[in-house]
Amino acid sequence: MEKSINDLYEASDQTHEDFVIIRIKDGPYVGVEYTYGKISVSESEDKTTAKFIFDPIIVKNPNDVKLDDVFFKLVGDVLVNLLENWIEETKDEFEDRTDNITDIDDERKLLSQGDPIFKE
Repeated sequence: MEKSINDLYEASDQTHEDFVIIRIKDGPYVGVEYTYGKISVSESEDKTTAKFIFDPIIVKNPNDVKLDDVFFKLVGDVLVNLLENWIEETKDEFEDRTDNITDIDDERKLLSQGDPIFKE
C-alpha cells in the first residue's frame, strides 16, 4: 500500500527565518528538515500549464543523505499538497465574494504594470 503524501511530512513547530520548517517523516529522506525560500509560478506560453519554481532551504540533514532529483520532486509534491490543503481549509471563506473574476486576463488587468502582488 502506497503512503499518502500527507504521511511523508509534517510541519514543525519551529521556524527558520520566520518560515515554518517541514520535516520528512518517512522514506529515504527521513529526518531532513527544510523550508521554502522564494516560490514563483512559471506559466507556459500558451497558458495551458504552469509549474512551481522554488528554492528549498535545507535546515537539517541528520543522516547526510544525498539530496537528488527524487528529493526535489518530493519537496515539490509537498508544496502542492500544502497549497491544496490550504485551499480546501479556506474555501468557505471565499464562497460569498461578489467580485468573482472568471477570465484570468481580466484579473491581470486589475494590477497596474509593476504593482507587486506581495511585498518581499
